[in-house]
Amino acid sequence: MPPKSARVIRSENADPALKDGVLSVPDFVASREFEIKSMELAQLNSKYASSTRVFQSLPRTLRRRAASHNVKRIPKRLRNRALREMNQSSAGASVSSSKPAVRGRKLYRLKMSRKLLKLAAKLRTLRQLPSEGPGTVRERIKSLSKQIDDIKKESDSHLKPTLNNDMGSFDIVGENALASPPPGRRYAKRQLRFVWTPTHIWHAKRFHMIKQWGFQIPQRPTQKCYRATNRAARTGAIAHETSYYGTMVAKTSDVQALVAKLTNKVGKPNSKNGKFSAHTYHGWIHAPHKVTKGLVWCFESSVMVRVHPAVFTEVFTFVQQNSEAISDCRYALGSLELAGPRALSCLSRVVHTENGPSSAQWSQIARYNCDSVPVGTTFVLGMKDPRFWKHSRRPPVAEPQPSLPDLIISMSNPDSNSTIDASHAAALLSSELRNNSYKDQHTTKQLSDQFQRTSPLANSVAKFVIDSSASIPIFVTKTATTWCVICPWFWILPLWIKLVSVPEVHVGGAKQLHQINYERGHPTFPTDYPFLAQGWSENFVRSTISKSVHDKLPQSKRKDYRQYENTVDPFGCDWFFLQKLIFATKLHPNLSDSVAYGRFDAFTAREIRSFNDLCLAIEDSRLSQDQNKLLIELFDQNNSFHQEFAAGTYKVEPIFPPLPVYQAKLELVNKGTISDHARIYKVPSSLVNAYRDGSCTDKPDVKDLIGFVTSGAYNLKLGNCTGIGCISADYKDKHVLVRNSGETLTRLATWSRIK
Repeated sequence: MPPKSARVIRSENADPALKDGVLSVPDFVASREFEIKSMELAQLNSKYASSTRVFQSLPRTLRRRAASHNVKRIPKRLRNRALREMNQSSAGASVSSSKPAVRGRKLYRLKMSRKLLKLAAKLRTLRQLPSEGPGTVRERIKSLSKQIDDIKKESDSHLKPTLNNDMGSFDIVGENALASPPPGRRYAKRQLRFVWTPTHIWHAKRFHMIKQWGFQIPQRPTQKCYRATNRAARTGAIAHETSYYGTMVAKTSDVQALVAKLTNKVGKPNSKNGKFSAHTYHGWIHAPHKVTKGLVWCFESSVMVRVHPAVFTEVFTFVQQNSEAISDCRYALGSLELAGPRALSCLSRVVHTENGPSSAQWSQIARYNCDSVPVGTTFVLGMKDPRFWKHSRRPPVAEPQPSLPDLIISMSNPDSNSTIDASHAAALLSSELRNNSYKDQHTTKQLSDQFQRTSPLANSVAKFVIDSSASIPIFVTKTATTWCVICPWFWILPLWIKLVSVPEVHVGGAKQLHQINYERGHPTFPTDYPFLAQGWSENFVRSTISKSVHDKLPQSKRKDYRQYENTVDPFGCDWFFLQKLIFATKLHPNLSDSVAYGRFDAFTAREIRSFNDLCLAIEDSRLSQDQNKLLIELFDQNNSFHQEFAAGTYKVEPIFPPLPVYQAKLELVNKGTISDHARIYKVPSSLVNAYRDGSCTDKPDVKDLIGFVTSGAYNLKLGNCTGIGCISADYKDKHVLVRNSGETLTRLATWSRIK
């Protein structure tokens, strides 16, 4: 066969559908029918022939681990396809998981618990509170049965219901004393030491929970959400349930004096006449010294204070000493926080307000980006039960719609009360009126009956049901990073259920709230405040937990931290070592860098001749350390010693004072990572360029240690690793070196002071 010429172009044979240069489409399709059908069939087969199952094609938020073998975990519209896939697999389909039969003592305990729940439900239908009975199950059942019999025997005139609803909701408040934790309706033993927040059942199915500060707090979702949290905080809204924050209401004849003591700012939170407050104070709370950042709001002769649960008892005692009466509303007022540019818009879709001047301002401001609203802007409104509406809707806006600058100017007037409804503000601060908001609160069954009586196309229950229901007071204020919502405790769950059904709203826990603050460069209490008592104890607890986890590892899996950290604690921020190192270096300025044999005096005390001797001496002194004593304090420019320390002209006494520190933000110059408890070193000016171009990554000496990182991670907002920490107040250069615990690689970073 002769070789083929590359210059000869091969052409296909003449197609019978092509006649006289004209293509006959019917003949062409008929001749290619087999190929066309084969291609369509191949496309369908390739679509469904992959290993992707129906439960794997769901959105991340709908995926469930049990969906791989239980079709009840899959949306109804996809269950038929899931059944076909399961039947084709080797495992087969499973409609429901059958559990082994319960026998013996476990069965007896379940029966007793069921009987106990039935008796508690019976009392709730009779609108009575369960009596505080003894601890054993049998005695509690006997006590509840006797209470029910007594109620049935008594006439209505002698025994009035203690509850005004069938849900079992009532106001729990402590008058001039700390309130007792609410009795658990169900699973009471699990709530003896740590109270459940109103949305605990909802969160327990979807979140990792932690027990802290007397509450069970949602820490983080079970699904990965680091990037989703950043995206929601930038473009949508993210909601947090923060009912574990403590709220108190104080009554006093001199509001200005109490506010001045709490905030150290006279006349800022309230108006000139002291009657209305359209703005809320957000900042440091003094009791009498700085303890935490919180919220203060004034209305007439009442002052509402909301603080972190770690310092609630301390602030409560201080306010009680400086007021005429005080109410502990930790279990009477719950709260939510929403972050993101669409937070206010999403909230307005589920808060159905009553007509009034404040509701008009509310519906108008909800149309704009909430980032433009000034911090401290406050609304006090009256709303209806959000469960009366099937779907969220935007509030109607009157025409013409004012511009955002005009709205902000009108609300910025300190004497303006257009955003405060006086009747609902009084209801929010009164225990009796808060309890009235629960009047005839609908159960789920009652709500279902109301919806069945309306048209299937209707979005809400009948109008007379909405009009006859009680009004719910709600307080909304703008903080530095979020919108804070406060309302009666048992109305938090209905509001939360409707809020999370809005498509733009994502949910987060305490860890996501920390992430939002961190990405915006704001420290989080108490983690990033080691110079305060609660931050100091938090650092100690985390260090102890990390050490215990490390010690439980097998010997082959443990990292040898001694070769990296010497005598510095590798599991936390070692402020004890830093304080002793800086002051002892000033006391012994001529220490050598060589490592020699140790020498001891006649009293077996180590002689300090080198930095190695100094580190060993600091390590030996840990045994006498008082764990509750603060060894660092925030730099105060009015403190004479702090000024001398920053200038380097101070003198060291035999007993070292607390070390003055700056709270700082750090950002890496090049690529790298910053983790929690990373070490911060001063960098010689001659080596800045070497660390910048990466030619030098050597681990610095321990004598150059100047601080620690309390929070460090990758910042998605900046696209680089950043950190928040504390640096010794005598350091002036803008560059520092950062090294993670247990590593030798050191990275150059810049820092700026957080004021």
